[in-house]
Amino acid sequence: KKNKENEESTEHSSLRTFLAETGYQAGQHEVLAEHLSKDVMKDIQHKSIEFHKKVKDNSKHAKKEKEKLDTIYFDLEKAKLKYQRSFHDWKHSERNYQFADQDGTIARNEILKMKHQTLTKLKLFEDSKVRYIEQLDKTN
Repeated sequence: KKNKENEESTEHSSLRTFLAETGYQAGQHEVLAEHLSKDVMKDIQHKSIEFHKKVKDNSKHAKKEKEKLDTIYFDLEKAKLKYQRSFHDWKHSERNYQFADQDGTIARNEILKMKHQTLTKLKLFEDSKVRYIEQLDKTN
């Protein structure tokens, strides 16, 4: 409605105000879109590069740790085999010594050599047992 001749109606002024506000909002959206397309995208790219680098570093670290673990398991198996072999050698030597000692037909010097050999193999067995225990502790 017109109150005076030169003044515009309330609907026209409301429409004009509404269009001006819409223009301001469009400007804000444009500024926001620019910000999102430039700054936020750069941040996302930087974080993506950083994340990719961390994943790569973690993969390298995991590979090294796996190799280290494989080596430890290999060393454990090797120590176990040495332990078993030295145990069987000692037992075999012990049986031969016991048999020779009870037999009586073998010379006393030979029996003493066999006893010395049995004690040496026992010492080797105990050493390999200690190494095997150490390797077990290291593996665990």
